[in-house]
Amino acid sequence: MLVVAMVSSLGGGGLIDLGSAFVLQSKAQVLHDRWDYMRQNGIPDSHLIELNREWAAAQAYMVVGAGGIFWLPGGADTITRWQEESDAIWSRDLSTFRSEALLAEQNLHVALAPEPYVERKSRLDVFGQSTTPLDFSTLRDEWNMEARLVPIDRRIAGFAGGVVGEVHKAEQLGIRSDPAAGLIARSNDYSQLSAQQRMSRAEFLTRDLVAVQKNLQG
Repeated sequence: MLVVAMVSSLGGGGLIDLGSAFVLQSKAQVLHDRWDYMRQNGIPDSHLIELNREWAAAQAYMVVGAGGIFWLPGGADTITRWQEESDAIWSRDLSTFRSEALLAEQNLHVALAPEPYVERKSRLDVFGQSTTPLDFSTLRDEWNMEARLVPIDRRIAGFAGGVVGEVHKAEQLGIRSDPAAGLIARSNDYSQLSAQQRMSRAEFLTRDLVAVQKNLQG
């Protein structure tokens, strides 16, 4: 009887379309699930805070399995607004992250100049196959880091080349340099690592290369 009284009070004592409230609740749940999908695909939590706050408020007071707000006039308008705001957030972030990824690619191309077209084409192909904000933000971060690594990688390559040269000189003099062989192997492995892995190892590898080169030079 309590439930009947609550429903009657919401409807002002008149007839209520019970099905409409349940349909709106179902649509709201679909939207809430979509927000989870959006987060998993690169939409920052901060961009969904207000929508999630409204969802929590709508679910705080349930009547016969549907949020209280969906029994009241304007419930359908709330769902429509949530849908429109969700679409706007997705479109805005997708456009923003896509533009940032494109700029990062262009900056990397400049940093690598002169860069063969074939090498750049592989990046552009990945860019063209990307579809979500997460895809583009991942590319943006990776390419920004790659651009920062360009001078570091070139410096390491120069030091590694210097060590190789000193090793050849030592071999001609009949001098063994076991640490140098291992270090050269590390340098080769370094070039095959991801940007994040190279960034974490670059300082230590550079320091070791400089030390071994100085040692070989006497």
